[in-house]
Amino acid sequence: MTLWLRVRRLRLMIVVLAGITAVLLTVGSVSIPMPGLMSAHGLLVPIALLAPLALSTVLAFCLTAGDELLESVSSRAIRSLDTGLIYAATFAMLVVGVVLDVAGLSEYGAAAGRDACGYVGLMLLGRRIAGGQAASLFPAGLALATAAFGGDPSGRPRWWAWPLADATDERSWLLAIGLFVIAAAFLTRGRGIELTAG
Repeated sequence: MTLWLRVRRLRLMIVVLAGITAVLLTVGSVSIPMPGLMSAHGLLVPIALLAPLALSTVLAFCLTAGDELLESVSSRAIRSLDTGLIYAATFAMLVVGVVLDVAGLSEYGAAAGRDACGYVGLMLLGRRIAGGQAASLFPAGLALATAAFGGDPSGRPRWWAWPLADATDERSWLLAIGLFVIAAAFLTRGRGIELTAG
């Protein structure tokens, strides 16, 4: 177990979660102007809604840190441990975001927690399609595409641009959580998504 924790870079995961929390508390409400190809004014994207990309990226890295051959003959249930790591990290980010939002400490905390679920779900689905660390390009690509094409002519997010939607938008929660649930279904069934180096 100790070796698995070291190989999966648990300390790095904790540092990244703490870093995202710090961003939400300090500069999360600062917005970055993004050129919108579908809107005249572009979109102002809060940093808090981009910060959860760090979670999906570090998870993609940590899950490929082991030796696939050695892990395939391990006496420990590596797949179950990895699945637990995914659930724990994602749930921790969701809870932290919602708590910060409810406590009035972060305007975009709940939305960031929602986005973390969606981004991790996309990364896991990306592991099935592309394998390995290339999976982290899926949530990053969606975030860029959303910034470029997700704004309507008035500069507001379109219905499908869930990463940029307000936390009160129920559809955005359904889309983001839906992505994670679909990925989790593959994990639970033990097929479809590889959790070791790809």
